[in-house]
Amino acid sequence: KQNQAEASLLFSNDERAQKLFDEINELLNELPQDTEDQQKQHQAFRDKFDGQLEKIRRITRTEGATEIIDLSNLNSNSKAKNNSIKVSGISFDTRTLKKNNIFFAIPGSSDDGLKYVDLAINKGASAIVVPYSSNKFLKKKVPVYKVRNIRASLSDTSFRFYKNDIKYKIAVTGTNGKTSVSFFINYLLSSFKKKSATIGTLGTSTSVKLTGNLTTPDPIAMAKEMQIMHSKKID
Repeated sequence: KQNQAEASLLFSNDERAQKLFDEINELLNELPQDTEDQQKQHQAFRDKFDGQLEKIRRITRTEGATEIIDLSNLNSNSKAKNNSIKVSGISFDTRTLKKNNIFFAIPGSSDDGLKYVDLAINKGASAIVVPYSSNKFLKKKVPVYKVRNIRASLSDTSFRFYKNDIKYKIAVTGTNGKTSVSFFINYLLSSFKKKSATIGTLGTSTSVKLTGNLTTPDPIAMAKEMQIMHSKKID
């Protein structure tokens, strides 16, 4: 299976390689380690496995946000170096991009984020994320990562970076009446002494502020707002 994974990497079949890695990891966990020889054999397999994982992390075709950069020990409070990349935030708009932000170049119906990659780098972006289908921007002075679903990866990365521990979320969908229903729910929860807040057309409501005008904010704004809510003990 390790040889198959090597071949998959060679022919850029990342999806197949990732599936094989999952199978290899399960097999490694099942290998006996009772004797010294078994331990040595296990370590040899493990070393090769780790080396192959490093390869797939370094190539530009990645499966999702968790492969872009390991954010498990990195958050908006630490802003530390991780995998040799310093991350200060997440951005998909060069007008608000800050130094050491990860820039997501998202294609749109009226504009294309790929046009602003060089501008993002010049403004200090520490890494660039582009769609899997893009054949450009592979040689830049900062790391460039490809993902199959860039919008999902933006959302996943944003909520990993701006972490919160809010346990309960209620989503209200429909054509009309969403704002009213959300405020009714918020009022009922408040009546039961539950700390809650709303996000919607009238903005984000807590006991302190009411801002914004979108029914659903972009993932970065949503993650930031929920982190603020968590700091205010919203549960």
